[in-house]
Amino acid sequence: MTMAPLAAPNRPAAAEGWRRSACAASAPPSAALRSRRQRDAATADARAPLYA
Repeated sequence: MTMAPLAAPNRPAAAEGWRRSACAASAPPSAALRSRRQRDAATADARAPLYA
């Protein structure tokens, strides 16, 4: 099994940022917002008895 050569010190972060942005660009823009809204709504529902 051949090991890949070590990258320059600043390389992995740049590659990771590119991968993250490419992933975000490929996903529908509302998917993250929708899941966050669902999570926030579930949190509010769970906390409602505390504030009532």
